[in-house]
Amino acid sequence: MTGATLAALPTGLLAGLVAPVPDRGLFISIFQQSWSVSNTAGPLVIGWLLSVGVGWLWAFMTVALIVGGASFLLSGIGLPDAVNRPVRHNVPTERSGQVTNG
Repeated sequence: MTGATLAALPTGLLAGLVAPVPDRGLFISIFQQSWSVSNTAGPLVIGWLLSVGVGWLWAFMTVALIVGGASFLLSGIGLPDAVNRPVRHNVPTERSGQVTNG
C-alpha cells in the first residue's frame, strides 16, 4: 500500500468533518479534485525538473517541504476541538483473566 492509499480515508473523513453541513459536498469535491490535480501534475513537474537539472529538483523539493510544513503547522487554526483534540477511546484489554479499562 502506498501512503496515499493509507491517507485517503482519514483525510477524506476530515474534509467532510470540518466542512459546514450545507457546503459539505462542495468541500469534499474540491478536496478530491486537489488530489487528482496533484497526482496528474506531480510526475509531469518532476520529469521536467529532472530534464532541466537535478539542482532545480532539489530546490523545488526544499521549497515544497518548507511550504508544506508551514501549512501543516497552521492547518489546525480554526478547526473544531473535535478535530484538534480527538477523544481517546479506552479499549478494554484482557490481562490474567481480568478485563481492565485502559
